[in-house]
Amino acid sequence: MADEPLLRIERKDGIMLVTFAQPVALDSRRIEAMEQEFSRLLASADSQRIILDFASVQLIGSQALGVLLNVRRQLDETGGTLFISGVDPKLYRVFRVTQLDGLFEFFPDTESAIDRFGSQES
Repeated sequence: MADEPLLRIERKDGIMLVTFAQPVALDSRRIEAMEQEFSRLLASADSQRIILDFASVQLIGSQALGVLLNVRRQLDETGGTLFISGVDPKLYRVFRVTQLDGLFEFFPDTESAIDRFGSQES
């Protein structure tokens, strides 16, 4: 199953919705695949508005947090925006403890994040 993509991408109203293809623990074994998929995504992104849905993420390691920081930095450089949705409260504690909760904007679900993008256009 190593050939299966880790990320599933859907485009909706100029927003790129990125979900994990299956329930996943973002540990060191998956970091390289995650980095490669995000690199391809950002290189070909026709949308700079990205929602990363964490609904199926069960665990996140420090290396995965580093990947997310890199994605955010790249989007910041190009005027893009990254929202994170669907984070389990236990998983959110990792963001809070590492003080990364202030660097990302979190939403309870993808619909809320999509609505936020819509309100930014007004």
